[in-house]
Amino acid sequence: LVLPHDAPPDERYRYGVTEALYRANRAPRYGSEPAPHFVVKPIFGYRLNAWVARLIPANLPLFIKFRFGSVFFSLITVVMAYAACRNLWPSRPALAVTVAAVLAFHPKVLGLAANVNADAYTIFASTLVFYLLTVVHRRGALNAFRAVALGIAAGMVFLGRDNGYAGFIVVAGYFSWLLWRNWRCHWRSCALTLAVALV
Repeated sequence: LVLPHDAPPDERYRYGVTEALYRANRAPRYGSEPAPHFVVKPIFGYRLNAWVARLIPANLPLFIKFRFGSVFFSLITVVMAYAACRNLWPSRPALAVTVAAVLAFHPKVLGLAANVNADAYTIFASTLVFYLLTVVHRRGALNAFRAVALGIAAGMVFLGRDNGYAGFIVVAGYFSWLLWRNWRCHWRSCALTLAVALV
């Protein structure tokens, strides 16, 4: 948060997009965009950064308020990674703490948490998908509630940067495994997840 404005790479481009969303509280009309990101990339991560900035009451510079969104998503990512490891290896809490610590202090994650971007949101959404898959795996069943939650999370990945779309490969692989094990039991839930993600 204390880095000077535009010290992180590419922040000047991300800042312009987020500021336009913050000032207008909506996406610009096609053809009136202040930056090319509106046209070529989903802007939901930038929009969330702008909304989080509105919740910060302090009299801080706007670029610092925008950075709170990235900090928030990065913090939740670390917590969900810890919870996912606890789901997969419940008898090894030290492993979950280690994974969370490595993720929290990884230079790339710290760098993304320290500036205005949509990458922190994309990592958060992908980690949410992975966490929900670990819940399904631990519980041993994909019921309607988990199917809808997983569909929403997959849809959130689609609203992030395209570098997070690998989350769809993980979901497709896990669903293929579920259907291979017992397709009669799981095909409706898998179809429900797909339908919610597409909506």
